[in-house]
Amino acid sequence: MKILNKILNVILDLVYIYCRAIPLLYALVLFFHPIHIYIPEWRAELSPTFSPYVFLLIWALWRFCTPFHKCLVKKRRSLISFLFYNIPVQILLLLEFAQYQAGWAVAVLILAAALPIAFRIWIKHDEKTSGADKAEKRENLMISRRFTIIAVSLCLLVPTTLCVFIYGSASPEYYYTDVGTGISLYETDTEGTNRPIPVLSDNLKKQLKEDEWNKLSFKDKVIVMQELANYESEYLGIPPLTVKTTRIDEYTYGSYRPGNNYLTIDIKHLTDDEVESVAKTILHEVFHEFEFYIVVQTDWSDPLTKTYYFDKAALWKANLASYTSGKHDYKSYHDQPLEASSNAYAAMEWARLRDIINGTDDNHA
Repeated sequence: MKILNKILNVILDLVYIYCRAIPLLYALVLFFHPIHIYIPEWRAELSPTFSPYVFLLIWALWRFCTPFHKCLVKKRRSLISFLFYNIPVQILLLLEFAQYQAGWAVAVLILAAALPIAFRIWIKHDEKTSGADKAEKRENLMISRRFTIIAVSLCLLVPTTLCVFIYGSASPEYYYTDVGTGISLYETDTEGTNRPIPVLSDNLKKQLKEDEWNKLSFKDKVIVMQELANYESEYLGIPPLTVKTTRIDEYTYGSYRPGNNYLTIDIKHLTDDEVESVAKTILHEVFHEFEFYIVVQTDWSDPLTKTYYFDKAALWKANLASYTSGKHDYKSYHDQPLEASSNAYAAMEWARLRDIINGTDDNHA
């Protein structure tokens, strides 16, 4: 029996050491695989560069600057110690959870604060009623601290579990496909082409004005950009694209990969920037699909493609085979045919749409 007790004590010591090491191991992981947190509802961001240091700060404040560690003096090998040392990890995972469910994250924080406060008020009331002496008050204070650790840890358990097993550490994606087209009707092309021209809906005209754009919620902004992409795809005569929004990086506003049925726009760009800048990003990425569509749908064995009319499409085709990323050479990236054409189209198309939105286009007002 004594041998069994010794083995059990050794196991408990190892578990205790591991409990203390978990936050430091988590910090080490963050240095090699930093997380990027952006909460659109709060417009709050934690960049990958600073995430390990922010976590270490949370850990240090909780470990050395709170009164709650005092309750571990007599219970260093207990459930309390396990919960205490892992609360900093749960706090950072709560921030990750807030990317997906900001409202529920706030509710969890309120509950985690309310339960210990309510418990402490009840203890104080009981002390006054019973006339507790100093020793009893010290014991009650210790009980309150332990209750706080248990309550906070249990409140954070659900978001922590969801982040570890369901959401993961990747930035969330938001998209809405069941939205309007952004088109009110079609009109005959007066320039003689054989396709109808879509007309921008009154609702989309309204929401693409800066003052209205600033009033929109994050979800509504995603929907507006999806409607704009739907309209623009119809205007260009190409298949529609789904607009997805996620955190890309600090320097990339949007992206489109040839062959995909979606484009991606940076979530911070969508949330924080002016409607003109965001709309131009959508127009730019939709035009990338147009470029790819033209290259793929063209029969390049036809002698007609050797004529001047197809020169620009031929440049796009060659550029697709030797595309330069902006991360390595921004000037070459910016000047290459695919990007130059998309930039020029986005500027020209936004000028056209702006005239329609402001009612200064006589043909589409």
